[in-house]
Amino acid sequence: MSKVTNSRKGRAIRRAVAIALIFIVAPASYLAYSLTRDRRPVVRTAAKTTGDITSSMTITAMLRPGSTQKTLVGRQKVQEVLVRPGDQVKTGDLLITFDISEFETNLETARSAREQAEAAVEKLSTARMEQAEAAQKAIADVQRQLERLSSGLSGATGALNEMLAQNPLSLTVEEGLSQEIAALLAELDPQSEDAARQIDSIVARLATGIRIETSPEYKEQLNAVTGGINRMNSAFESLAGNDQLLALALSGSSADSIGSLGSSLQSALSTAIQAEVQAELALENAVEAVYADINGVVVAVNAVTGEYTGTQSASGGSLSSLFGSQIPAAAGEPVVVIYDNTKPKACFQANRFDAGRLHIGMPVTFRQDEDVFFGRITYKSPVAANVSFETSTSGDFFGSSVSGVSGLTTEPLLDIEMSLTGDNIDRLVLGFNIEAEIETAAAQNVLLVPAEALRKELGIYFVFVLAEGGHLERREIVPGIQSDLYAEVLTGLTAGERVVLSPTNNLVDGIEVREAKHD
Repeated sequence: MSKVTNSRKGRAIRRAVAIALIFIVAPASYLAYSLTRDRRPVVRTAAKTTGDITSSMTITAMLRPGSTQKTLVGRQKVQEVLVRPGDQVKTGDLLITFDISEFETNLETARSAREQAEAAVEKLSTARMEQAEAAQKAIADVQRQLERLSSGLSGATGALNEMLAQNPLSLTVEEGLSQEIAALLAELDPQSEDAARQIDSIVARLATGIRIETSPEYKEQLNAVTGGINRMNSAFESLAGNDQLLALALSGSSADSIGSLGSSLQSALSTAIQAEVQAELALENAVEAVYADINGVVVAVNAVTGEYTGTQSASGGSLSSLFGSQIPAAAGEPVVVIYDNTKPKACFQANRFDAGRLHIGMPVTFRQDEDVFFGRITYKSPVAANVSFETSTSGDFFGSSVSGVSGLTTEPLLDIEMSLTGDNIDRLVLGFNIEAEIETAAAQNVLLVPAEALRKELGIYFVFVLAEGGHLERREIVPGIQSDLYAEVLTGLTAGERVVLSPTNNLVDGIEVREAKHD
């Protein structure tokens, strides 16, 4: 029992001695170390070098078609559709054919109508000339008959007046009859037996010597009256016996009817001419076939064999048929849409700070999976646009509209477009995103310092230079191009100087430091 107790006491003593040594020796050792150690801050340094530098911006862009073909066709009958969405086509490939026979028929019909209208107008013009000639002749005939009537009436009236003033009878006695009768009477013997015969002979002689007849002047006037009446009767008979001639001469209704008909025919002719012109234009503008104008993929075909284009309601979107079935095109909707996927372009929208660093012509490197492509900035919009957060979809499959909450907008952004070239370009899928690195600046054989050596305070760049004797010197510099690893030094440093890397906040101008050992 005593042996166990003694052993425990020995262990306790040893532990107490060890603890005493720890509390006495350890502080003494630390005190000795503190009095003898180097208190100078340790810094890592690097020498200013000469080399090439590139500054770049990494962005995510969307792949869009290099160009787009949207072919519009009016209302035409589709003869044959030779492609479908998803087909890869080349420039010049035949896509759709149309039946234009209706346009040719319409032109023939319009031309025939115009020719018939012209013939009708010409016939009416001839009839109008003939009617005018007949009317002139009828008017002349009527005037002649009226002149005869007037002349007969005037002659008959004058002759009648003269006839009334004349003695209708005249007495004519032969010359010497009175002497002859006087001689016969002197020789007459009333007592003789033939006295009666002698008297009868004297009376007979007297009768033959004396004539009582109508007065020539009276007869002449009577004949004049008769002639005037006859002329009047003849004129009346001519006028009364030709009602059409008299109506044509005295009435203008026929001419008015022809004039009205002429106006109608002229209007019909003008309409026929316009219809023919429109039919000719329609035939000239009719599309016989649609060809591919670009190399690319067919994304929409809005035409059905045997049906007419432009017959669907405008609510049916053409791009709804992407890689789907064919549908007739709505009015004003393209019958075929092709996207050029052989020369795609990458697009993104830059904010005001990034846009200030980007310029047309800057080289770009693209990476997607294991493929690398190259290109340049080809377009920079001159105007920034607000992107609305309204819930909407663009009419373009690859449009720039976004969805969001109505009434809110993002900051103004600038559209940037970039070209792409390289092998396996056909592996790129339009509409997908692609990573891009834009080279914003580059310089060769310039003075460089590590980017981690730069500090910026109140807009001023500076570095700490390790001077002779281990002291630090705060040196203001003017940087040029900056990359993730290096910065170009335009002024402030000279060759051979070493700068402090990742300087801490406790470093100040003039402090003495120790340079860390380089591996």
